[in-house]
Amino acid sequence: MTGETVMPLSPRLEMVLRLTPDAAVCCDVGTDHGLAAVRLALRGSRVIATDINRGPLERARANIRRWAVEDRVELRLSDGLSAIKPGEAGCAVIAGMGGELIAEILSKGTKDIPSFVLQPQSKHYELRDWLSKNGFRIVQEDICREGQRYYVAILAAHGGQEFLTEEEKHIGPRLIESRHLLLGGYLASRRRETEKILEKIGGASTPRRNECAALIEMYAKYGQGG
Repeated sequence: MTGETVMPLSPRLEMVLRLTPDAAVCCDVGTDHGLAAVRLALRGSRVIATDINRGPLERARANIRRWAVEDRVELRLSDGLSAIKPGEAGCAVIAGMGGELIAEILSKGTKDIPSFVLQPQSKHYELRDWLSKNGFRIVQEDICREGQRYYVAILAAHGGQEFLTEEEKHIGPRLIESRHLLLGGYLASRRRETEKILEKIGGASTPRRNECAALIEMYAKYGQGG
């Protein structure tokens, strides 16, 4: 029986795993309940599952035992990638954190890991900006909807500087290229969020108000036909 049939995941984690390349060893950073790590192990990888707190590691341990993958998943108490040895993993998943925190984790050293699947909960612009300035290229991006929320995931790899426009940093270069089926709905959601911020700011002309107005226009432009 495959991992897909024995252990269904949330749409967000399913999206993350769709982007995760096959690797002999994969690192799941901030593993929390360990479900992504279990699925990766069921898929055939050896997994190093890390978390900064012991509580999540114990929750992960229970799921690892439940799905009988103790021989394929190793748990480590770790701040980000600090407990990973250089060259030890072929890919890493960092999901469910803010974009700035993901960038901070990567900035402390990527341990010669060639590719990363990143799923920021916020600050998408800041994360893409960091990637573009630090020798990464964005290989692929995806969107999913879970309840009323949209989530974005990014597959990034080492391999030269990739210049991104402001629009690409805000929306996603691969999402724009592919005209993702959910792009229109995703950008409509982003536009509504920004309009609420604009309402709170009021009528005075300020840099923040001008920024929000420009974002609303951008989301409307790229969301047409999505």
